[in-house]
Amino acid sequence: MAEILPVLKNPLFRRYIIGNGLSLIGVWIQRVALGWLTWELTHSGFWLGAIAFADLFPSLVIGPFAGVWADRYDRRNILLLTQSLSAALAVVLFLLVYWQTIGVGWLFVLSAGLGITASIGFPARLALVPMLVDKTDMPAAVALNSVIFNTARFVGPMIAGAVIAWSDISLAFLINGLTYAIMTLVIATIPSGLHVVNRNRDIHILKDIAEGIRYVLSHPTIRLLIGIIIAVALLLKPIADLLPGFADVIFQRGVIGLAVMTQVMGVGALLGGIWLAQFGSPKRLPLITLGGFFSGSLFGIAFALTADFYLAMAWLFFMSMGISMTGICTQTLIQQTVAENYRGRVMSLWGLIFRGVPALGVLVMGLASDYSSLSVVVLAASTIAILLALKSYRSSVPW
Repeated sequence: MAEILPVLKNPLFRRYIIGNGLSLIGVWIQRVALGWLTWELTHSGFWLGAIAFADLFPSLVIGPFAGVWADRYDRRNILLLTQSLSAALAVVLFLLVYWQTIGVGWLFVLSAGLGITASIGFPARLALVPMLVDKTDMPAAVALNSVIFNTARFVGPMIAGAVIAWSDISLAFLINGLTYAIMTLVIATIPSGLHVVNRNRDIHILKDIAEGIRYVLSHPTIRLLIGIIIAVALLLKPIADLLPGFADVIFQRGVIGLAVMTQVMGVGALLGGIWLAQFGSPKRLPLITLGGFFSGSLFGIAFALTADFYLAMAWLFFMSMGISMTGICTQTLIQQTVAENYRGRVMSLWGLIFRGVPALGVLVMGLASDYSSLSVVVLAASTIAILLALKSYRSSVPW
């Protein structure tokens, strides 16, 4: 994979990546604050799952349509609309928390609203990146985008922990609203018309979606990559949304413990992305994909079995690294393989799986934890994941 620094010489991409980084920091500040606020209001694994479900599930419903929109309309304008709406919703959340009128019902509604705007914008965001760089720089751009995302996973929780511990939790939601506003201004500076818009709108949108799904199912490589990311999203990614319960009940470390655990996952994912960007050659990506899937599952089992906070940090680090490498590799391989006229729809499918499928996983795992324990639920999910990783290796096709 190409080195990541040369791609930053591109002014459009550099501007985008800075704005995106700030916006993602805000998202992670809000994510930690939202999880902790939910836990303080309910002390329920189910409600942790339900709030995460409200944020992530819209991707499953809206994602396919959003992918068609990303092919039919200007992706820059889609992002302008969704970022503006997200900023407004974040400010409403800030005001309700600041006025102490927030309840778990309002948390659910506003999380769903933010999830809807993110679901509409996510395919356009993914499909916009290749339009900002040369084709030869695309692997580096995808890797750098992941590095920025996972840097935000480290920085955001650090800020959130400090804000919640030493200030007012409402400030976390205000900061997120400001970062959305900054990203909106950055998108406004990117020229429109960077891609050829599909003007064939006579075709019904459902037919467009069905055509995209048929393309994925008929393509052996993309089909396998989508299957892998479904398993990771359903069984491993939901663990992050259950960390407030682990921090409070199992490790008894409070909100600072939650912030540290989230940061550790961010560092693991960040280093995984950096390693891939520097040393992950294209020929190795298929093997790294399977290796990341297997190692993420293995360390998920180790995390579930430990009661020591510091040892759990190590297992979270390596688990997150495996998940990150799997996500980056599947996205990169799909971006390199997919036909341009299917890119928006296929990347929307990848995006709805990566964002939406964890909603189902965390809802089921959160509900199950109310009847057993968080550790048992994570152990069961990680065990299933490692079996699927072994099956993926045996059924892999030549890439």
